[in-house]
Formats: sequence, C-alpha cells, structure tokens
Amino acid sequence: MEGREHFLQVYHFLIYINHVRRVGIAHMYRRSQEIEKRLSALVDLIRNGKYCTPALAAELGISPPTVSRCLSALRQRGYVIRAVKEEVGWAYEITSVPRPKTAQERTRTA
Repeated sequence: MEGREHFLQVYHFLIYINHVRRVGIAHMYRRSQEIEKRLSALVDLIRNGKYCTPALAAELGISPPTVSRCLSALRQRGYVIRAVKEEVGWAYEITSVPRPKTAQERTRTA
C-alpha cells in the first residue's frame, strides 16, 4: 500500500506542475487576489448592513453557495460570524475579528 500512496502523491504533484505550466503563476496569483477582494467585500457588507445569504450573493455577483464558502473561509481565518434572526428573515453579523499576527508569529509561519 505504501508504494501506491507514494505513486499517487507523485502523480498528483505532476498534475499540479502541469497545471501551473498551463495556466501560469500569474493566473493563479490573479485568482488569489480576486478571492481576497471578495472576502474583504463580504466583511465590509456584513459590517455595514443587515444582509442574508441571497442578498450578499446579489451584492457580490456570486452564488449563494459561494457566499457560504466565503463565510467558512472567513471563519477559518478567525472571524466570528453568526446569523441573527431579524424581523424579516436572517442577517449576518461579525462579533469578533482575528487578532493581527505579531512579527514573531509571521516569521514562524513563513
């Protein structure tokens, strides 16, 4: 089994390298920037208004499942986001934001 696992790791690595060659690092970087902008816009919308998932999706021009994935990504980064029952429907609110990393913490993860 160990030989098969190693083979699969090498195989997936080669597929990844081929993908990088095909689409290029610049495309991957642009995609990463787009995601970061989307997450930032989502945080701004939640902070400044009372939005449900469909309303956030409409404001950002994305699908409701993408909003849910973005919320999960923000939670993984340390944001505490909760859904609050409003008079009409639900809205999200941010109750806590991640603490900025210290210089020592940034050095450790680099």
